Amino acid sequence: MKAKLLLSGMLLIGFCTISLPSAAAQRERPLKLLGQPAAPAQATRTIVIKPNTKYVRVASGETIKFVSSDKDFTWHFDGPEGPFTMSQIAPPGMLDRPIKGYVDPNPQYLH
Repeated sequence: MKAKLLLSGMLLIGFCTISLPSAAAQRERPLKLLGQPAAPAQATRTIVIKPNTKYVRVASGETIKFVSSDKDFTWHFDGPEGPFTMSQIAPPGMLDRPIKGYVDPNPQYLH
């Protein structure tokens, strides 16, 4: 009986350990899945990051110009929908705090 209980516990720990890397990977998507930098002239929308901004929402396929104080950058989102952190795509020194981002489905393809 004790051997079965010990074996069950070891299997449970093993399965939990195996799933940890995939859970961490879902929190931080690789940069290549988020899109790529774009020219400011390609932006279809501008999002101003204010001192009280906690998150931003974009749609897959959008090209957004982000402005914070006197700094800006433009990003084209062409990856899958889901959460990301702005620090993954913002140039170094652009943000002074963590800001969450959400990529929504492209409305053109929702029908």
